[in-house]
This record gives sequence, structure tokens and C-alpha cells, in this order.
Amino acid sequence: MINEAINSKILATWNKHFGANDEVLAPIFYDDFKQGGLLFVGMNPSFNPKGMRAILRGTEFEKLDFESFSKWSTAMSDPTHVDTSIRMGRLVKEKYSPLKRMHEIAKECNTHFQHIDLFVYRQTNQNEFLPLIRDTKRVLNEFGRDQLEIFLEALKEIRPEAIVVSNAGSCGIIREHFKDKLFFDEHRGFHWLTLDTERVPVFFSSMLSGQRALDTGSYERLKWHVVQAAGKRPPARLSVKIEI
Repeated sequence: MINEAINSKILATWNKHFGANDEVLAPIFYDDFKQGGLLFVGMNPSFNPKGMRAILRGTEFEKLDFESFSKWSTAMSDPTHVDTSIRMGRLVKEKYSPLKRMHEIAKECNTHFQHIDLFVYRQTNQNEFLPLIRDTKRVLNEFGRDQLEIFLEALKEIRPEAIVVSNAGSCGIIREHFKDKLFFDEHRGFHWLTLDTERVPVFFSSMLSGQRALDTGSYERLKWHVVQAAGKRPPARLSVKIEI
């Protein structure tokens, strides 16, 4: 199994909370992590069969019944499900246009990027998703906390050079549940997150694409700021010619 340590825990979480429930979608699974680089963090994966069919067109998965494949019951009965899901996910990363700004920021930093979510439950509508992970007082329930533990383990394995949290809801949850590990650097203008004995720069932002995306000016400032924190390029030199 690809990325067995993390994906086994995801499977165990679904077994714990859903058992053999045939009405539930399978969670998203993670490819092998690369250490370092930029890490972009969202809330949870969407479920868009129409979009996936467009991405899979002309590939080895073109004839796959994506809706049936995505059911939790299929994942339970098919030992190859995790790896197949991850291979399809690689195609998404190559073809999915909303990842464009992530590619751009990583290129400016001269490094690679990865994207993970706080939660691995597939649901496009967050108004329907959020009640599944928190109680009526907006406190995370056991299902939400179990997924957040997986997220924290992923963070410690990746050890990114910088983290960009590109979802307002995710920003709020991280600020609340990792408040003892976060502090704001007033000199550099971003937060630090403590992972064991290391500190990682964290940027809290709204979405990078879509209807509620950052405007161009805010995006340019975010990109500049991330480069200052994690970029590997030497600073640009300003050449000024003085005539007397």
C-alpha cells in the first residue's frame, strides 16, 4: 500500500466510525509524502464525479464507474482501492487548474509543493460537512478529532519549509486546536507552528481559486511573503546608476 502508515490510519478511522455503511463515500488517501517544500492546507476534499470523468478521459481509468468506485463499501472489499485512488489523484494534480497558484508560489520559492486537507471526508458542501465533525457548540467531535490527529501526523512526516492554510474555515480550526503551538512573529509578519522541536512558518489565507479566491493584489503579497520565509532564491539586487 502506498504511504501505508498514514493510509492505514485513515482506513482504521473509517472502520471505527462507519463500519460497513454502504451510504458513505470512501475517504481520500495520500500519496507518499515528500519532505520539505511548501504545504498547502485545505478543509476537506470535494466530490465531483463530472469533473473527475473529464480528468480521467483518455487515461487507463476512462471506463471506471467513478461513483461506484468512490463508495466506502468498494474500498472495504478491494485491496487495491487505496493505490488506485492515489494514482487517479496524481492525474488530478497534473490537470486540475485550481492548483495553478500553488504551482506558481512553489516555482517562485524554487521548491516543490504538496496539498493535504485537515479532514479526509469527501463533501463539496461545507454546510453539510461541518455538522459531521463538530457538535452543536461548534466543538470538534470524536470523528473530527480522529482526522485531525492524522493531519498532525502528516505534518510531522512532511516537515514542510512553510505552510499556507488556504481556507478560512481551516484557519479557524488550526488557530483553535493548535493555539498552544502557534505564535505570531511581529517582526516577520507571519505565524510559527512548533512541531516537536522545530518551527515552521504558517500563513493563514483564504482560498487561492474559485469564487471566493484572493484578489490579485492579495495573492501577490502572499506569494512575496512566502518567498521571504521559505524561498531558496537569492534576493534580487537593485542596480542603480548614479550620474554626477
